[in-house]
Amino acid sequence: MLEKLLSLINDHGVISPVALSSQLGTSPRMVEVMLEDLQRMGYLDSVEEPEACASGACHGCAVAGSCAVRPRVWQLRQAK
Repeated sequence: MLEKLLSLINDHGVISPVALSSQLGTSPRMVEVMLEDLQRMGYLDSVEEPEACASGACHGCAVAGSCAVRPRVWQLRQAK
């Protein structure tokens, strides 16, 4: 399931845990736990406020409607 989760993040860029949980057939809390595990394993980085959010360029963002609560956003870790 972790591989599928990484694939969904790669395909969608920004996607909410609720949408991920729907596609994976599990709960949003389980998705959060998996995201945290993937971060510990070095596959993801947690971003508190992505550059696009800070610049106000929210159009087209999958989580733009929930910015008032400043959700944690995950992104694939870039290879060094």
